[in-house]
Amino acid sequence: MKNLLSPLVGLALACPNSFGQIWINEVSYAMTGTDSDDFIEIVGPVGTDLSDYGVMLVNGSTSSNYDYKQLSGTISSVNSNSGLGFFVVLSNQSSSVTIPTGIDSMYGDFTSIQNGPDGVLLINHSTQETIHGVWYKNDGNPPTSIVRSGSGNPPGDGPYSMNNVDLTIAEDVSNSAAGFGIGMDGGGFSRNWVFQESTPGQVNTSQSSLPIKLISFSHEIREGEVELKWETSFERDVDYFLVSKHDRNGDEKGYWEIPANAGSSENQIYSLIDHSVFSQVHYYNLFEVHVDGGKSLLKTIAVKPNYSKGHVFWNGEGVEIKLPHLVSGVVEIKVFDLNGQIKLNQTQTVNNEDNLILPFERNYLKGLFIVSILNKQSGFTENFVVEL
Repeated sequence: MKNLLSPLVGLALACPNSFGQIWINEVSYAMTGTDSDDFIEIVGPVGTDLSDYGVMLVNGSTSSNYDYKQLSGTISSVNSNSGLGFFVVLSNQSSSVTIPTGIDSMYGDFTSIQNGPDGVLLINHSTQETIHGVWYKNDGNPPTSIVRSGSGNPPGDGPYSMNNVDLTIAEDVSNSAAGFGIGMDGGGFSRNWVFQESTPGQVNTSQSSLPIKLISFSHEIREGEVELKWETSFERDVDYFLVSKHDRNGDEKGYWEIPANAGSSENQIYSLIDHSVFSQVHYYNLFEVHVDGGKSLLKTIAVKPNYSKGHVFWNGEGVEIKLPHLVSGVVEIKVFDLNGQIKLNQTQTVNNEDNLILPFERNYLKGLFIVSILNKQSGFTENFVVEL
């Protein structure tokens, strides 16, 4: 018999993916005659240092990049909405683009942004992860990954993933009038693109607002329960929040829907309690669901149990466990293996000076097991992981 691994204590790990928090919001790539209004608009939290990111231009014919530029600058507060602002990337054919005063921008020194079917990807310059992208003039057969051609000296060796890349309208909007392009519509990060009048450095013509401002998403494990909390500072056109739980294999283990305080401009705090027990890392994804049905991922956190030692021994009759918080009274005891199969379900009467005795034969169980103890009088539940 080995160690009692004490009441679960959690460790939060922030997911590095910024999907849904920084994205490509608008692209202008073609006009009648010689192009003069090329630009790429990026949205993200005000003050974000964009040197961590780069813009990759992708050739649809070769499935490789035809240019790449590491970004330089910050997301501006001018025209910001719910804590999210704008940054504009220009090409050598952007002479007619007018950017509002105070909006940060840079020349990517691109010869031009091709007419398509092509793509624009937002890349994490350090990890080569595709944060977001758009494949425009969708021909229905985009590549699954992008080969590194070397043009513009993109980071790493490639290939670059097409995950998190939106497929847009199939209509040919080449040779459109100056001042038109494609952009997201609806409530912020809708991932739905439409042909529209260009609005570099401000909310799109067909975009009602940018999404909510998420201040925090955190957790606390106590008494075998995981409490999730999140705080927002602004909400518009948000119907409800969706929280999904997944294990490390990506299998869903639960989900919750929490109504939003629609139209709120003040800080709002939400919480939920997950009563399930687990002994391995699980991931909680927080989504906002808009009134138009669109869904955006706000943040992912990982909860990893952190165990400390207690005392387990064989007393000749069974496994005896010394529990530091055992409450007197009638207790219901359940023992599960890590696959959720129940190995014991019984009731005992104990006092706070007793140890808990599980009537197992020696070597009946080996490995890690979850012990769940419910005090019938108080309703208090504790969950432990025991190594036998």
